[in-house]
Amino acid sequence: VDQDAYGLGVGFKFGNNYVKAQYYIADDLGVTASSGASQLSVGYDYLFSKTTKAYVTYAQMENDGTTFYSVGGNGHGSTAASNVTGGSSSGFSAGMIIDF
Repeated sequence: VDQDAYGLGVGFKFGNNYVKAQYYIADDLGVTASSGASQLSVGYDYLFSKTTKAYVTYAQMENDGTTFYSVGGNGHGSTAASNVTGGSSSGFSAGMIIDF
């Protein structure tokens, strides 16, 4: 089974602010029609210092008619999934990172 996925990410830093966005699209899975998906994510980081930052991120996944992809927890341990095949899911994350 063959499926290609493409993505584009951009970020812009100004002062202690960092704005970022990503867009991904997956084409149909093999010969299965309407089995792709797309995802848009936007986020904002505020840098308090070189080692401390706060962040907020929002992501939305749109499934084609027969797919069932979800927004992943990306290390936070949970996913947000639509309960309908071909539906959409979204997630919001906020937190703080302190590097030692």
